[in-house]
Amino acid sequence: MRSIAIGRKHGLFIGNEKAGAHLAILHVLVLNCVALDVNPQEYLTDLVMRDPAELRENVDSYLPSTWKPPDGYIPGDYPLFPEEYLVTEIHEDPDQMP
Repeated sequence: MRSIAIGRKHGLFIGNEKAGAHLAILHVLVLNCVALDVNPQEYLTDLVMRDPAELRENVDSYLPSTWKPPDGYIPGDYPLFPEEYLVTEIHEDPDQMP
C-alpha cells in the first residue's frame, strides 16, 4: 500500500497527462518485478536495449512473469549502455562531428 501512496504523491506534479500514464506503466512493471523476485533494473535495462519491433512481436515473452535474462548474462554485470552509445569526444563545432 505504501508504494501506491508514494506513486500517487509523485504523480501529482507530473505536469502532463501522457507522462502520468507512462509513469503509471513503469510503476506497475516495477511492482510486478518486485512481486516476482525479478530485479527491476536488469529487467528494464534489457527491455530498453532490445529492438522495439522485437518487443512488439513477442510481448508475452517480455512480461515480468515470463522474462528470462539474455544468454550469457551475469547478475550485476549488465552494461547500462553499450560502447557504441558512449560519448568519447566532445565537439564544440557541430560541423566537426563524424
